[in-house]
Amino acid sequence: MNKKIIKLNIDKLAQFEDQYVAFASNKSRVLASGATIKEVEKKLKTQNNPDIVISYIPSLSKYIAPICR
Repeated sequence: MNKKIIKLNIDKLAQFEDQYVAFASNKSRVLASGATIKEVEKKLKTQNNPDIVISYIPSLSKYIAPICR
C-alpha cells in the first residue's frame, strides 16, 4: 500500500486551535474554519470544492490525555 505522508506546519495550525478546520483533500491548505462543523459547512457552501477533509484542532495549551505520574 502506498501512503502519502503530509506534514502540516504546527505554527500555521496554531491560529485554528479549538476550532474545526476544512482542508483541501490533500491537506495542503485551509479552506474554512469555525467554532462548529455547521459553521464550517456554511462557509464551504460558497466554494465549489467537493473534496474536503474536516478536522478538529484541539487547544494547544491543554493536554489531550491525562498525565500519569
